Amino acid sequence: MAEGRKRSFIGGLIAGIALTIVASFGLIYALDITVGPPGYPHFSEKSARAATLEWARLGPFPSAMESFTIVTGGSMFTREFRVSFFGDPSTIAAWVRSCPGIADPATTKTESPDGTITFEIPAGGGAGFAELIHHPFRGTVSIRTYWS
Repeated sequence: MAEGRKRSFIGGLIAGIALTIVASFGLIYALDITVGPPGYPHFSEKSARAATLEWARLGPFPSAMESFTIVTGGSMFTREFRVSFFGDPSTIAAWVRSCPGIADPATTKTESPDGTITFEIPAGGGAGFAELIHHPFRGTVSIRTYWS
């Protein structure tokens, strides 16, 4: 019989469970699997755009926009989208005015001295927060929305 330390059954069981949990979280992280509301089990750019439009209650993005960026944030239990773009100031201003969330009477509008307008929009689609920042003279838009 081989000599050496005897291993306990309970210690091996605990180590096996811990290793399984760590490997599962590593696989979830490696595959970029995220949890979200129904209909958004895994986020791609296309679904991130759709979620942003729904959660911030916006109209379809203008076709004449430039430098469109979308950044995701959050964890397994939350999801955040930050969108920015710019375009012709009059086109962008018309798009902002046409958005259903902006037209909602419950939307809070705050103007800064530099002309920037911040709209805090009652979020849709189960999201907890939606905000659109628009600078009408520059034609820039920043959107932030999240679900948790």
